[in-house]
Amino acid sequence: MKLIDRYILTTLVRPLVFCLVAFYCLFIVIDLFDTLPDIIKNKTGFWTLIQYYILPAPAIFQEVIPAAYFLSVITVLVTWSGSRELTSLESAGTGLARVAIPFFLVSLLVMGIQFGLFYRLSPQAGAMRQAISDKLENRPGVSNLFTKVVYKNPTTGALWYAQKINLENNTAKQLEVLLPDDLGRDRTKIFAARGEFKNGYWDFAGVRKVEFNRDGSSQTPQDLVQLDAPFLNESPQQLVAVMRPAVGMAWPELKNFLDMAPLISSGKIAPYQTEYYYRMAYPFMCPVLCLFAFALAINHDRRSKATAVFHCILVLAFFILCLEFSKNLGNGKRLSPWLAVWSPILLFGAAGLYLFSERVGWVWNLRHFIRQGQNGR
Repeated sequence: MKLIDRYILTTLVRPLVFCLVAFYCLFIVIDLFDTLPDIIKNKTGFWTLIQYYILPAPAIFQEVIPAAYFLSVITVLVTWSGSRELTSLESAGTGLARVAIPFFLVSLLVMGIQFGLFYRLSPQAGAMRQAISDKLENRPGVSNLFTKVVYKNPTTGALWYAQKINLENNTAKQLEVLLPDDLGRDRTKIFAARGEFKNGYWDFAGVRKVEFNRDGSSQTPQDLVQLDAPFLNESPQQLVAVMRPAVGMAWPELKNFLDMAPLISSGKIAPYQTEYYYRMAYPFMCPVLCLFAFALAINHDRRSKATAVFHCILVLAFFILCLEFSKNLGNGKRLSPWLAVWSPILLFGAAGLYLFSERVGWVWNLRHFIRQGQNGR
C-alpha cells in the first residue's frame, strides 16, 4: 500500500467512526422521547433497556452508513481543500482521480458490509427489537404467532380461515378450508381443530368434512379423527405471508416468498418486490454519494467551505427524499417495483458521474479529443 493511500485511509476512519457513533446516539435520544413513558410506567429493567438499544444496532447502521460515509468524505475533502493539501498533491503530479481511488474502494467495502447486513442481520435485529418493544409495552410477543388469518389461493380458489397459526412449529388451530369446483361452486368444506404442515402438505386432526352436491345442498358430514390432505399444499408461511412486514424478512426468506408471487395478488406482492429490489439498490448510495462529495466539497476558497458543505447536505437530503418517495410509489404499485427503486440510484449516479468527471477533467479531455478529431477532418 502506497503512503498516500495509507494516509487517506487513516484520515478517513476517524470522521467515519465519529459519524456512526453520532447517528447511533441521535437515534437513542430521539427514541427515548417516544419510549420513556412506557419505560417508567412498566418499570423496565436496566438489562432489558440495554438489549432494546443494542440489538437493533445492525438495522440502524444499515440505514445510516451511506450518510455517515458521505459526511466523512466531505469532512476530509473540505479540510484538505482549506489547508491546501489537495493543491500540494496536484502540484506533485497526483491528480484528483488518483486521490479518489481509495475513497471509492472504501465505498465498495461499505457496500459489501451493507449487503451482508441486509442478508440476515438487519431484518433479525429489527424483529428482535420489535419483540423487546412488545415487552416494554406489556404486549405479548407475536412475531411468529398470527391470529384470524384469511387467505384465498388465486390459482385454485381455495379459501382458508385459521384462528391461530404458529410459524415456529408450522401448526394451526381452528381451521376452515373451502374448496370450490371448476365453476366456482362450493365442493368441499373441511373443519379441523388442529393442523400440522409437514412433508409439503397438511395433516389435520379433529376433522369434520362436508361434501356439497351440484345443486348446492350438503351431504351428510363426515367426522374423522385424522385427515391427510396432500391436495392442500399452501404452507403456513404462504398463508400469513401478506401479514408479515417485508422489512422483517431475511433476504433468502424474502426471495422464497417472491417465488410464490403467482399465488398472491399483485397488489399485495408489490411491497415485497419493492423491498427486495431496495436491498439490492440501497448499498449503491455509497459510491454515488462519493461522486457528489468530490464534485461539490472541493473548494479552494476557504470562505466557501460552508457553502460547499451545505450543497452536499442538500444533495443528501434530496437523494433520500427521492428514494423514499419512489419506494412508496413502488409499495403502492404506482410504479414498477424495479423502476421505483433503481430510478433514483441511476439518475443520481449519472448526475454524480458527470459532475465528478467535470471536476477531475475527464469532460474537458473528452471535449478536447472530440475537437481534435473534428479539426483532423
